[in-house]
Amino acid sequence: MNNADHEQISITVSDPDRAAKALCDVFGWQVKSTTEKEKGVRSILVGTGTTYITLCAAAAIDHGPAEKPPIIKPRALTLNHVGIPARNPEALAAWYGLHFDLMVEGAFAYGDGWLIACEQGTPLTEMPAHFGFMLDARAEIDAWKQYFEEHGIDVDAQRNGNAIFIADPEGNSFEIFFDPTLFVAPI
Repeated sequence: MNNADHEQISITVSDPDRAAKALCDVFGWQVKSTTEKEKGVRSILVGTGTTYITLCAAAAIDHGPAEKPPIIKPRALTLNHVGIPARNPEALAAWYGLHFDLMVEGAFAYGDGWLIACEQGTPLTEMPAHFGFMLDARAEIDAWKQYFEEHGIDVDAQRNGNAIFIADPEGNSFEIFFDPTLFVAPI
């Protein structure tokens, strides 16, 4: 199997400096250059000697002609990554990559704004230690339950089926849940 590679990718982020620091800290990359554009909008190139990512400030998005400029709201506090102890970090990252359709690099499984960093250590097998994924619809819980059961993975359904708990191959527990009391405004 060939490894995928890239020369350059551009992504839009709310804070290029913070994103660049995180990528450098996690992957050992370096900042290659910083560009100041009109109105103080920054872009940063970060990566290795042959591949890099351009991190563009959210305000740099070209929305085309509009009567009103787009409203850029400050980002709410969100969970970006979780560190999970593992005896075999690379194998565990591959397991999460397989089951959650994530990209995997060594001990890191990542995609769509989040990262699972598998770190050398003793797994957290004692409850209540766990992390959770929240879904938007109750039916999605049943689909995930069926998926894991079809793959021979034990599932513990709780809270009238609104939550399922699964243990990864190292014994770390995670939850997939739907909160029927949470009101989500339609977009």
